[in-house]
Amino acid sequence: MRAIRYALLVAALGVTQPSFAADLPVKAPPAPPPPAFSWTGCYIGPQIGYAWVRDRNTETVGGGISPFNPIDAAEPRGFKAGGMLGCNWQVPGTGWVIGIEGDGEGADINHGSATYANTFPADNYETRIDWQASVRGRLGYAFDGTFLGWTFNRTLVYATGGAAWANVQQIYFCNGCGLERISTTRDGWTVGGGLEYAFLDRWTIRGEYRYSDFGTHTDFPVVTFVGFAQEHDTTEHAVRFGVTYKFWPW
Repeated sequence: MRAIRYALLVAALGVTQPSFAADLPVKAPPAPPPPAFSWTGCYIGPQIGYAWVRDRNTETVGGGISPFNPIDAAEPRGFKAGGMLGCNWQVPGTGWVIGIEGDGEGADINHGSATYANTFPADNYETRIDWQASVRGRLGYAFDGTFLGWTFNRTLVYATGGAAWANVQQIYFCNGCGLERISTTRDGWTVGGGLEYAFLDRWTIRGEYRYSDFGTHTDFPVVTFVGFAQEHDTTEHAVRFGVTYKFWPW
C-alpha cells in the first residue's frame, strides 16, 4: 500500500512540474542600442550674418598715382541673409567629416565712404554690396565628451574655404560734375571656420566666421573723374549664424 502511494505521488509531480515551469515569467531580451548619430547626408537651411568690408581705392592718371588719390579707405558694414545647401560624408569609424557647401545671400552693406585728397569741397566715393555667393569645401571633426559640465556629443568643429562672388557697387561723388554708379560682379576666395551642433537627429545650429577677398577691379568713370582710373581692392570679415535640416538620407 505504501509503495502504491509513493508511485502515485511521483506520477503527480511528473505531470504538474512542466505546467509550473510554463507559468514562470520569461525575461525579455535587452532593447537594441539606438543607432549612432552620423553627419553623413545632405542638408538645407537659412542663415543670417553681419559683415565688415574694407575697400581701398588707388586712383591713377597717366600711368602714375593721382595727386587726388583717396586719403582713406571706404569701410561699409551691414547685415546679410540667405540660405545654404550642402552634403557631408563622415568617414566610417572616425570623427572626420568631409563636405561641400554653397550659399547665396542678399546684403545691405553700405554707408562706407572715402575722401579724395586735394579737393575742396571734397570729392569722395562710396562702396556698397547687395548680394554675395560662395561654393566651398568643408573639413571637420565630430567629437563627444564633456568639459566643465557641458556635453559636446554631436558637435562638429570645421574649417571651410573656396570660391566667392559679390556684386560690388562704387558710387563716385564729384563736386561740380555729379554722381556716377558703377556696379560689377567680383570673384575671389573665402576661408574660415565654425562650430556646428546637432540638437536633433535632422536639425543643426551653427556659428561661423569667414574672411573673403574679392580681388582688385579697375573702374573708368565717364561722368565724374574722366581720365582717372580707379583700382579697388575689396576684402570682408563676416560672422554668420544658421540652422540646417538634413533631408537625405530620410
